[in-house]
Amino acid sequence: IIILVIIIIMVALAAATAATTTADIAVIGAGAAGLVTARHLLRCGLRPTLLEASHEIGGMWTPSSSSPQQHQLDDDPNRKTWNTMRTNLSRYTCCFSDYPWSKAFAMEDEATIHQHHEDPLSYFFPTTNQMNEYLKRYCNHFLVGHEACTFRLGCQVTKVVPVPDNRYSVEWMPSAVSSKQEQGDLAEQPQTEQQIFDGVVVATGFFSDPSWPENADLSTFSGVHIHSSQYRSVEALNLETSTTNETTTIVVCGSSFSALEIAANLARGQSSSSSSSL
Repeated sequence: IIILVIIIIMVALAAATAATTTADIAVIGAGAAGLVTARHLLRCGLRPTLLEASHEIGGMWTPSSSSPQQHQLDDDPNRKTWNTMRTNLSRYTCCFSDYPWSKAFAMEDEATIHQHHEDPLSYFFPTTNQMNEYLKRYCNHFLVGHEACTFRLGCQVTKVVPVPDNRYSVEWMPSAVSSKQEQGDLAEQPQTEQQIFDGVVVATGFFSDPSWPENADLSTFSGVHIHSSQYRSVEALNLETSTTNETTTIVVCGSSFSALEIAANLARGQSSSSSSSL
């Protein structure tokens, strides 16, 4: 992620060098990469417009709107993590160099250290909720209120087309989640908006599309099956509890970060749910 952010910043700064100080730049995505790109575009005297499909900033670090007690899956495709998921980088490296955690949470830091001195994991490795709060504070510190920075939340970019004079036409429409919330259903096609920009930065990340095993046929499987990006909690899986001592078996396919963290989360959650074997 750090390498990706550095590359995006370098591309943005290179574009800024060749552009005029009045250039309008579309930044697609308001996650970590999009926010830091907009911040440095402003430093170069450019005017960024952040286009975000979700109704809030944060990208993959956007908390789920469904609590575990609601026993339901979060159907927002823009959310990819569960609220108690932790980063695999410490707070000293999982941050922007010009806005360390000690600056973002200066007033609470000493109290937080004291509160979690017996549980260093909860302090050094932030959760999804904490990462989202950090990104919001970064956004408020550098972007919100700046007259040259514009936010368009709840919009899905559908087309980017080059036009004369080395500019770009960007089209977007209300995202599916936005349309459901605002209209009740998607019977009518949402209205498309369009704007011309001098440059475009795509900061959508690489977690947008779930990766399923090839030839995975689950049509005959009667149990619950989800992709890791849909996981929120063991309760949200809504598994049928047995009145006997039978065990509910959960299969986690994969052995990388998501699989291991979900398996650990499921194991810790067994005491509050049905008996499970992994």
